[in-house]
Amino acid sequence: MILVFAGKRVGAELLSYLSERPEPIEYVVAASAADENVLRICADQKLNNAVFSRPLLEDLKVSRRRFDWLLDLWSPHILPKEVLDLATFRANLHPSLVPHARGADSSAWTIRKGLPAGVSILEMTEVVDGGGLYVQQEVPFEFPMRGRALHDRLQDEMVALFKRAWPRMLSGEIVAKPQPTGGSHHRRKETNSDRVQSAEAMMSLGEAVTWMLAHDFHPGTTAELEHNGERYRLSLSISKIEP
Repeated sequence: MILVFAGKRVGAELLSYLSERPEPIEYVVAASAADENVLRICADQKLNNAVFSRPLLEDLKVSRRRFDWLLDLWSPHILPKEVLDLATFRANLHPSLVPHARGADSSAWTIRKGLPAGVSILEMTEVVDGGGLYVQQEVPFEFPMRGRALHDRLQDEMVALFKRAWPRMLSGEIVAKPQPTGGSHHRRKETNSDRVQSAEAMMSLGEAVTWMLAHDFHPGTTAELEHNGERYRLSLSISKIEP
């Protein structure tokens, strides 16, 4: 019996995968009404479903329902302990090679800090991205990859990793083990602060280029420069010169 929280492309792809397997999906919570693909799969497969809301969480808390697994498949919502406790086992997906770049905006911080990239399946606990590690996969990338491109690649790798690991997690062959020590954790507030730099900021040329690449997601979310009281969006044109 599986309780699924699913969002965006990754959530839809993995919900489709799970719906074709023999183990029963008891209930699906779409991250938002905009997750039309998730809701369409629920309708096609006749899965009990709802759109995430605070009243829904309250209903789950008091329901005392029991599930074998709670799977958070790319849903951004933080679940309270009372909901986590409804399931014997819990897992969520994280787009970094933990313990590196836990928390928000992992792709940006992986590039910004020159960290190894990867994807991880973690045990869900009250500590965000702090639970045990089921399995992870390093994902090589090279300069000058932009934040958006790395984020897209990590989504593809996350889908592939879950499909490889899930049958072995379900059978108990893969169990959660403590995460390696160290690493880093970031919040969206920290990302937004780093995305805007003063013209007087001291960076080497290499650091400045990496900073711009890390925050290059789409025209509305790029690195920004403050100069003489004005703010400027920065876009970087970069290509390798062939010998």
